[in-house]
Amino acid sequence: FVDAGFPGVVVGQYQATLPEFSGWSVVPNPIPLWEPAYQPDVKPDLVTIAYTPSGRHESFPPDHKLWWHAKGYETTMRVVHRLAERHPIRLRVIGDAQISHASALAMKRDAHIVIDECVTGSYHRNSLEGLAAAAVVVNGVGLRPEIGDMARICSGGAEPPFVFATLQTLEWELEHLIRIG
Repeated sequence: FVDAGFPGVVVGQYQATLPEFSGWSVVPNPIPLWEPAYQPDVKPDLVTIAYTPSGRHESFPPDHKLWWHAKGYETTMRVVHRLAERHPIRLRVIGDAQISHASALAMKRDAHIVIDECVTGSYHRNSLEGLAAAAVVVNGVGLRPEIGDMARICSGGAEPPFVFATLQTLEWELEHLIRIG
């Protein structure tokens, strides 16, 4: 359609920063907030952390073809399990198998903290669904300033409503969130 002269639109996440989408209009990734599955639920008394990545990839070099699929899965899982050994918290994380989207949404509704990924500097539906569920969302937005710019475009100029962490600072950030509980 773009080749035929129609305007191009791109979701304001990492894709919008790619050269092939230069000049396209940036649009937010819509979340159907009117649907119960995307609305906040009563949170348990125990601090609950959800981590429901779309895959279990660890990390790749930035020039690797799978760079954007990196989730830091093994590192993040080690961090949350160490925290669970030190604090009375509940983990809502994927295990050896993928879970349904409905299950992932339920886990986020139950959580106080949702971890997206702290590797690529992007944010995904995980972050947006976590916000919709009234959770504090931790991700790496800020590692790549241009992705933060896209988030600001989608939020009408407001700063991205995320807690910034890298894989190296994730444990400290979560520790802080647990303590202020």
